[in-house]
Amino acid sequence: MRAPKSLALSVTDEARRQIRSTRGWLKGFGSEVDLRFTAALERELTALCQHVAQQISDKTPFHPDEQASLAYSRAIYRHRFQTGKTRRRRSSSGVWFVLYELRDQDADGIADTLQLLGVHHAASRPLWEEEEEASEE
Repeated sequence: MRAPKSLALSVTDEARRQIRSTRGWLKGFGSEVDLRFTAALERELTALCQHVAQQISDKTPFHPDEQASLAYSRAIYRHRFQTGKTRRRRSSSGVWFVLYELRDQDADGIADTLQLLGVHHAASRPLWEEEEEASEE
């Protein structure tokens, strides 16, 4: 079996909640900030699905995010994207990460779906640390 030209995108309820929360927060800075984030996220996810499908097709090795994989007890990947130019060097302004996993929905041995697990800002705590804090309360 060949890898698809692009992977299907699946979004968990938790990822949807995080995106809604992020958009609500960004609207406080103006509607153009929210629109820029939304457009960048859509563009990045589309490109990511195509890029990962190409990696699967080329049999390029994948490197999961070590900390996220340990926290979730399975291979989890992290992708960095920007919603705009950073104002100064080493600034995390506009830098975001998506966490995702690869799934084989049709059980043919080849990943065909990219499942979005979460979205977080580069300056925020990683999602797995937030989950640990919530469970301790």
